[in-house]
Amino acid sequence: MAPPTRQPHDHLFRLVFSDTEEAAAFLRARLPDPLHRRFQWSSLRRAPGTFVDQELRGSVSDLLFEVRHAGGGEAGPQWLYVLFEHQSRPDRWMALRLLRYCCRIWEARAPELPDEKFLRPVLPLVFYQGKRRWRYARELAESFPPALRGEPWVPRFRHLLFDQTRVAPEAVTGAVRGRLLQLAMMHAFEQATRDARERMAALLGELQREPVRGGVDYVKAFMEYILETGPADTLPALDEQMRRRAPGLRGELMTCGEMLRREGRLEGELKGRLEGRLEGELKGRLEGRLETIEGLLRAGVGWPVIQSATGIDEQTYRGLKGT
Repeated sequence: MAPPTRQPHDHLFRLVFSDTEEAAAFLRARLPDPLHRRFQWSSLRRAPGTFVDQELRGSVSDLLFEVRHAGGGEAGPQWLYVLFEHQSRPDRWMALRLLRYCCRIWEARAPELPDEKFLRPVLPLVFYQGKRRWRYARELAESFPPALRGEPWVPRFRHLLFDQTRVAPEAVTGAVRGRLLQLAMMHAFEQATRDARERMAALLGELQREPVRGGVDYVKAFMEYILETGPADTLPALDEQMRRRAPGLRGELMTCGEMLRREGRLEGELKGRLEGRLEGELKGRLEGRLETIEGLLRAGVGWPVIQSATGIDEQTYRGLKGT
């Protein structure tokens, strides 16, 4: 994956779900019945601020939304707090962390609402994408010894969980950008890789036909993310899927791959893996890519084709191999 300073997961998450139409479509699809029917989704709007711990911002992103209840009345607005966890392992203390973030929301926003007599409820939602399924409790009281959980001073606080590791590519829901986001992150964490690629290629074709929104080139943004975070064979494999499902985008795919290579975002990532600066599991990806190159060389394939397929030129290859 990309160097920590770039944080591609955070960038894509914010790019897609800062669009309230995309966020509303995703939340409507993922919230359980009858919860999603409580809200007037056309009223959903983004609220400012980030509330996560500074040291966790490389693996966590958050967005705060305000939404009105469908029935109106005395309930008033409510906040929906979406925390996106993009790391290999779940956090056993998530419920405690979320309670801390909710307290920060109340402390930061309550002074801005002097006419409100009550605190606004915060519905905490965790959107988790990693390599392992989430197995920890979502109820804070379960973090205490069983004999003490019924005591009145033990807090009752529960969050909702969207565990992406439990979702198959064909079950991904939402609008086009929201579905692409989920599939691209599955792909980044090597979850159902082939099926994810097939569906991403088709959705990228749909996205290309949609009118531009907010002046953002979403097709390019998604391609960059997919190439930068995916497994070693992403470029040639996705190109094959594009040939079948979105042939008009193959040239743009190759352009994105070349741009990333020139910027050093791919080369730097690969060198960092080989030198042991990243996790050992990522080294395996690089070694697999080098083995692919060696196989192509043995088959007599020239460097222009190898570079196009792997994103590694001859000079970089020799430097990585120490020759």
